[in-house]
Amino acid sequence: MVYDYNESTGESEQNSIETINKCILDMFTEQTDSSNFFNGIVDDINVNDVDRYINALEINKNLPKELPALIENPTFKHIPIKDINIFAQMCDYSGIKFDEKLFQKKQKVYIIESTDYAISIIPIQLDEKFLSINISSLQDAPEFLMDMYNKKRKMELKDIKFVKLQPNNRQE
Repeated sequence: MVYDYNESTGESEQNSIETINKCILDMFTEQTDSSNFFNGIVDDINVNDVDRYINALEINKNLPKELPALIENPTFKHIPIKDINIFAQMCDYSGIKFDEKLFQKKQKVYIIESTDYAISIIPIQLDEKFLSINISSLQDAPEFLMDMYNKKRKMELKDIKFVKLQPNNRQE
């Protein structure tokens, strides 16, 4: 899958995006194996690049060719992280030494879910060049992540707008 950056370091960025893409595909392909996860470092992309990539997946349904067979209608959740204590827990879960300098204004956690399986994606910017990325099954997620996910689900349910249906003019 090609994600066009239009930047001079596009090849390196593309490799990092392809790594993330492969991990997403692997997670949904091997969803019965709860030990399947990715926790690694990619280079030449940042949290904003990951956000643009996840948005492109969501809006364009520009998923890897193989993924639509696994996830017919995927749903995406973008959970903003505003609390430094939650961020500290994210660092701990991802195996990163917490440092307040790592906290980004646009820090988010992403959830991609199908009808019977979901994964979480946790990007953490380590410095200008390197990004830590943790992709794992939501069923194995720590409590703080499940709390955020459940809170996001409740907010979305209450935000449903109801429409008054008008009966059809039937002739009897």
